[in-house]
Amino acid sequence: MSDVTATAPSSVSISQRAKEEIRSLALDGAFLRIWVTEGGCSGMTYQASMDETRTPFDVVVYDQDGVTLLADRNSAEHLLQLDVDYS
Repeated sequence: MSDVTATAPSSVSISQRAKEEIRSLALDGAFLRIWVTEGGCSGMTYQASMDETRTPFDVVVYDQDGVTLLADRNSAEHLLQLDVDYS
C-alpha cells in the first residue's frame, strides 16, 4: 500500500448519520473515496465508493472521528465546502 502524499485543508462536512454509515462499511482499513468528473447539469459529477487501496496521487480531504475520505488531487480541488449526508 502506498502512502498518501498530501493532505488538503479540510472544508468537508460529514453529518453524524453519514459518519456512522461510513464507519460501518469501513472494514479492514477501508476509506471513502470521492472523485469528480466533468458532466451533469452543473458541469461536474460526484461519485463515491469504499476503497482499500491508496495511491501516490491521493489527498486526504477528511480524517476525523474514525472516518477517512480521500480523493485524487484534481478531484480534491472541487470538494471545498462539500457536505456529505446519508439518508
